[in-house]
Amino acid sequence: MIKVIQPLPRGADSWATKARIRKMLAGIDVCVETGSGVLIYQNRNFAISNGGIELCSHVLCLDCDIEITSEQVVALIRHDVDIVSGAYLARGHTKKLCANSIDTPGFLDCNSTGLIQCGMVGAGALLVKSDCMRKLMPYPFRHEIVDGVPTGEDTGFCLHAMRNGYIIWVDADCKVKHNLETGERPMAAPDVNVFALEAIEGLTNAQGAISLMRKEIQAREEKINLLNQKVADLEKEKASNGKSVPAKPDNA
Repeated sequence: MIKVIQPLPRGADSWATKARIRKMLAGIDVCVETGSGVLIYQNRNFAISNGGIELCSHVLCLDCDIEITSEQVVALIRHDVDIVSGAYLARGHTKKLCANSIDTPGFLDCNSTGLIQCGMVGAGALLVKSDCMRKLMPYPFRHEIVDGVPTGEDTGFCLHAMRNGYIIWVDADCKVKHNLETGERPMAAPDVNVFALEAIEGLTNAQGAISLMRKEIQAREEKINLLNQKVADLEKEKASNGKSVPAKPDNA
């Protein structure tokens, strides 16, 4: 089974989206999870972490403006690599793919062919083995700062994956449709400071993590105290059993 995750624009119909994806991927056993909100990376992470990944062989990250066929998904699976993307046009380009080769700077040409190792691919049609995704959780998608410039969440995913020893691939022959003219991305509203929201979310996550760590430390301390008490009780019992009984005098 494949878990399909799709971030949605605010107000989008989740049920209609799931029905459309199941129809588009007819013949493949899929479970579909959507995320909706201000931040696209947050939507992706929510959809991934919302259960079921351990029951699936792969996770398919699919943007709402991407069209992919069941045959194309099967072709990506057959490569048997941890991370592979379908090939689609980069936003704002008509002849460049949303993928950067590790050998040459810039986007790959749309006439590229074969399975190509990349330094970055988009997350619009991204197939990831579940074992790999679990190792990159809980926040596989994130924004990072490279040379003073913030990256997109898909580039952040690729950097995170490569730091963990994974190789990024694109199947340049697996051309999927990117509806650039009609597609919507769940970006932040113009009046929302995205990085301020991310900072707030990061602080909230850190506070939650600290709280969990404190509870874990407390639980471990309680276990250690119990073990120490058991050791003390055993030592007392051993000392008590080891006391010698005074011998009786011969004339007693």
